[in-house]
Amino acid sequence: MAQSAANAISPASPYTYLPDMPSFHLSSETITDGQPLPLAQLSQILGVPVRGDISPHLTWSGFPSNTTCFVVAIYDPQAPTRSGFWI
Repeated sequence: MAQSAANAISPASPYTYLPDMPSFHLSSETITDGQPLPLAQLSQILGVPVRGDISPHLTWSGFPSNTTCFVVAIYDPQAPTRSGFWI
């Protein structure tokens, strides 16, 4: 079956290839799951006309007791680039 033109140019979700890991709770006073980021969190590199690039508030809990660090990676598949936008 042929892919549609939209699927052919849409980047694949990188999360599909990650292994299953223990879960934990992540919350934020700044961002809401499924909603666009506030302008303050958007990058001026991509032409946001206001002061951007401000880190969002994040809080996590319920992580495994042997956790030694966290890495926060953000992927925006709707960014105006062919590969999305990574931070």
